[in-house]
Amino acid sequence: MARSVYDVSWSSFRNKLRYKAIAHGVTFEDVDESGSTQSCSACGSKDSTTRPKGIAGLRIREWACSDCGVEHDRDTNAALNILRCGRASPVPDERPATYAIAVQAGRASISAHYPLRHSDGSNSGG
Repeated sequence: MARSVYDVSWSSFRNKLRYKAIAHGVTFEDVDESGSTQSCSACGSKDSTTRPKGIAGLRIREWACSDCGVEHDRDTNAALNILRCGRASPVPDERPATYAIAVQAGRASISAHYPLRHSDGSNSGG
């Protein structure tokens, strides 16, 4: 019973967020956050030997990509990867901006606090 109440509250949050986004002319899209902490946001490598892996990787807060050498904060790297997913999604011309958000049972990770793509095709933020 507790689990179903928990799931309903996240579903309710997501629905309210979608409603508010549309009301303010912003495209809302669910983004799959799986693997977002493990991929390098600079080069896209998922094969880095130094990346955080599995449950044991949760305690690793900072890491450097063995492929390109860029140093990452785990959460910032994940946010950039989620942001990239949001940018890759097609944006209808009538919508002024896109924000990326990953919502998973137990937590919400908002990847951007600023517009990504305007209806005229120009980008901002990032």
